[in-house]
Amino acid sequence: MPGSMVNRMNKIVDYLHRTQTQRQAFYNFMVAMALATCAAAQGGANQPGTKWTDEQLRETVGLACVGRKLTPKQWPNGSRVAVCLSFDDDTEAPLLRDGTTSPTTLSASDFGAESGTPRILKMLDHYQIPATFFVTGLDAMLHPEMLAAILKSERNEVGVHGWIHEFPPRLAEGEEERLLDRAIAYLTKATGKRPVGYRAPSWAFSSVTLDLIRKKNFLYDSSLQALDEPYEIVSRGQNTGLIELAIDWTLTETPYLGQNGHMPSPELLYQPL
Repeated sequence: MPGSMVNRMNKIVDYLHRTQTQRQAFYNFMVAMALATCAAAQGGANQPGTKWTDEQLRETVGLACVGRKLTPKQWPNGSRVAVCLSFDDDTEAPLLRDGTTSPTTLSASDFGAESGTPRILKMLDHYQIPATFFVTGLDAMLHPEMLAAILKSERNEVGVHGWIHEFPPRLAEGEEERLLDRAIAYLTKATGKRPVGYRAPSWAFSSVTLDLIRKKNFLYDSSLQALDEPYEIVSRGQNTGLIELAIDWTLTETPYLGQNGHMPSPELLYQPL
């Protein structure tokens, strides 16, 4: 058999082997995710909702619902689709929130400001693409150079992501508004422009989050997950006038490569099934 044919056959065998390995790895990943889902479901074994009244059920679901769908009949410039690129620029804030003082642990979170964000900005600048960076007030304070780099191109938007990446559902009464006001004030001063977009830390609404972001006159939220298109939020049966640019955990690296992720290789994110 000619040498060129042997090389070609070797490449085919190698490709088939890699494909089989990738498929097996993806299968293992899906099994792990399924097991994790089952474990999470079992975590709610008490099932308190089974004893709620109809009114309690309606009230819980009715806090933030889908209203008018806001996808236009035609996107500007004849575009077929609109894509929103956004990044949650968390650095030390979540660790400091929890009282972490270890220099080693905190240094790991510094990667986002020192390396991660600059690499993202380099890519965005190369393709002249605008994006939104949701930043906590504390991270902006700790890394003014990161904030300046985000704003340098004048294409990117800065949105509010809390003050110290607080977890709203666990805050005492009045604390969520205090921290939100602090974040708005700092980011407004640091950027020279009051932010119009909000994304809840951990994407977690409390029972008063929606009321607060309406009170603070935000134009849109990006914390909920109901649709893959923009919509107006309805709360307690009333139109809020607040736009939702919905998100989903599967659109982030967290379920795959995060602390509890199960994907064996980052390369699998880019492999077709």
